[in-house]
Amino acid sequence: MKAFSVNKQTIMKVNKEKLDQLIKKSKKNTQWKDLAEKELNSGGWIDRSFEIALTVLEKLDEDGITPSTLAKRMNCSRQYLNKLLKGRENLTLETIDKLENALNTRIIAVCGFVDSEWHRIDKKIRTSSFNQVSFKYEQVEKEMKYSETRTHDLKTSNKSYDFKAA
Repeated sequence: MKAFSVNKQTIMKVNKEKLDQLIKKSKKNTQWKDLAEKELNSGGWIDRSFEIALTVLEKLDEDGITPSTLAKRMNCSRQYLNKLLKGRENLTLETIDKLENALNTRIIAVCGFVDSEWHRIDKKIRTSSFNQVSFKYEQVEKEMKYSETRTHDLKTSNKSYDFKAA
């Protein structure tokens, strides 16, 4: 019986060593699992990040701009820009804005504004220090509303009006 016990212990020791080796190998190759899990849990931002990276790369190629030049324009390191251009970085609005300004192009549209430039102009007019321009803008809006109301009143009134050309 002792011979069998020794063999059993030896076999268990060998199996444990093999198991330890397999565990070590599996730990080394979990990077792809981590990336896959990260992508599944990202909520879609990785896809958008990748699309933005492709858009930036196309714009660089189109305009003949080097990544080093873009990094200087963005006031960031070349290494950070490389990280962005891989399409796996969770981009902030600030970073996207820097990319847009450095490339002089629009990368994303925000909040469904068809032409956000007109929205910006409208906002500048309303909040500008040029009170006269702002005042005139407000007056035109009021007159248009009054005119629409007056036209509606004329159409719904029982009175008849005879307009003659002067």
